[in-house]
Amino acid sequence: MNTIRIMVPVEKIEKTAWFYTDGLGLVEESGADGAKVFTVAGQQRIELVPLAGSLAETRTNIRFHVHGIQECLRYLVSSGHVSRTAASAPWTREYEMDITDPAGNVITLLDADRPAPKSQLFSN
Repeated sequence: MNTIRIMVPVEKIEKTAWFYTDGLGLVEESGADGAKVFTVAGQQRIELVPLAGSLAETRTNIRFHVHGIQECLRYLVSSGHVSRTAASAPWTREYEMDITDPAGNVITLLDADRPAPKSQLFSN
């Protein structure tokens, strides 16, 4: 199973874990040395690794396919995970919206309900 390790400043680890559990609906598993571990669709693991001090930069970009992306954004705003300003920003790309977790890592929400591009449709 592929594991994505995301460095998170120690003071933001709990709020970031809450974002992944409450905001994105992932289930936390047990982790070692203060790490927070989540499995996504039984195929990939996300590991939040506590880091003493601040991050020099954030390069992590995780992409999630989301059914009902508008409802997801409304929930993220109403629960305080994402600001209203960030959620009302123009879409990054058609059917995609970039948000950030509390540690500043980019999360791309992809609309799983969008119609397939015409190039992928088969005609009889």
